[in-house]
Amino acid sequence: MGTLFELTTDMQALYALATEEDDEQAFLDALEGLKGMIQDKAASYVDVIQQLDMEAAKADLMAKQFAQKRDIRKNNVKRMKEALMWAMDQMDVKEMPAGDYTIKVVKNGGVQPLKITGEVPDNMTKVTVEPDNAKIREYLKDHEADWAHLADRGVHLTIK
Repeated sequence: MGTLFELTTDMQALYALATEEDDEQAFLDALEGLKGMIQDKAASYVDVIQQLDMEAAKADLMAKQFAQKRDIRKNNVKRMKEALMWAMDQMDVKEMPAGDYTIKVVKNGGVQPLKITGEVPDNMTKVTVEPDNAKIREYLKDHEADWAHLADRGVHLTIK
């Protein structure tokens, strides 16, 4: 059995046979054979699709479990660092040896944090304008516009 592409090409050749040949039985026999091969190939595709879907679902589950483990570990690291900082603060120590390591309390770098405590003047604000897609869709149901249109919906394959 050929690839799905080859079988589809064979179907195109069958179309040519249907439009050029006078032997209707030869056409019907060829059609039946190709349909069976394409159905068999499609069944094989569906088997692989189902297997890949199962593996993807398992990978999603594992990713969720690993993300939970990551989050637990990050939270524990954060708590332990906070405990070390608290202890160093209580001892009024900014640096301390810890085996092969040195622990230091240092100021954060980067952009200095900003806390807004009142109303900000208009010249210190910015406004972002974006289309209201729901409103535009509703408008286009009853009107035509040269600035927007409703596009065709895509298609997808279902397997039941």
